[in-house]
Amino acid sequence: MKRALYFGKIFSFCILICYIISSCSSSQGVYTEGKKPGKGVIRITGSDPATNVLTLRDSLGNSADTFRATYGQRIKWKIEDPKVKSISMISEKETSHNVFGRRPHKAFLSKNWKGRIKKTEKEDEEFYYIEWNEKKGASHKFDPFIQVRPRS
Repeated sequence: MKRALYFGKIFSFCILICYIISSCSSSQGVYTEGKKPGKGVIRITGSDPATNVLTLRDSLGNSADTFRATYGQRIKWKIEDPKVKSISMISEKETSHNVFGRRPHKAFLSKNWKGRIKKTEKEDEEFYYIEWNEKKGASHKFDPFIQVRPRS
């Protein structure tokens, strides 16, 4: 019995270390020649249920209502506003087309979402929506924009 508890503690510690290592990233989402594009982070820092508006910021604190991504870049939507309970959907609008190679989806064991921009050689853009839920239970839609720059 003691041996099972011992191995359980070691397993839990290994999972914790893997989580910490995978969470650490010094990349600001900037593409440099010859290197893969870094992870782009869209932080949800505020919300207004009356107007359905989310306040989106990039990793440098600039507005991300129009987010500039690069070819093949991973995007993470990180919920930091305590009034936002969850995201239920991130998808292109009917009048737009999909710029994601891997469609946005909920990250495992998290309330954050992630997706990956298609690997394309041309400039592209997408009007998309974020369907979000507030703590009080109401559902809302917000319509930001993504511009994709080709590799240089």
